[in-house]
Amino acid sequence: MHKRALSYMNGGDSLEDKTKFRYAERCLYGYPENCIRLEVLKKTLDDLRGSASVHAQSYEPMAHGGVGDPVATRAQRLADMETEITRLEAVTMPIALLKRDLTSAYVLPNSGKDEMGKILTLFYFGGNNNTEVAAKLGMSEKGVYRVRCSLVRLAIRCLGL
Repeated sequence: MHKRALSYMNGGDSLEDKTKFRYAERCLYGYPENCIRLEVLKKTLDDLRGSASVHAQSYEPMAHGGVGDPVATRAQRLADMETEITRLEAVTMPIALLKRDLTSAYVLPNSGKDEMGKILTLFYFGGNNNTEVAAKLGMSEKGVYRVRCSLVRLAIRCLGL
């Protein structure tokens, strides 16, 4: 691939631009899995909060042979889960809004948004490569590549990077 194309794909020439571009692409690729993880964590957190009684918890043996404090262990587990939920929401919510915007019924057929929405669905969520997406959409591979670059730059803005 030619140097200018690589620069274009990575979002610019600076290391900061490349880092943002790669991070946004990871967020796009990981969106379906992160949504599932987020739902599981929220359900687990609700279940854990529902068992508020200390009697519902077991005493876990510690490495040094003593017994762990179930209240402190539960509080730490709750705090860790809330932190992870906050992190996942920060990554999934902007992508969900982007997805909704690009795939809504109000997007004009064959518009730039329509192409981005189809590429978002087929490439990032569907696991297809550039060649497969190009064949399904009747576009050239370079066209898919250019729209993907625009999509990632839009994701960068949505993520607030």
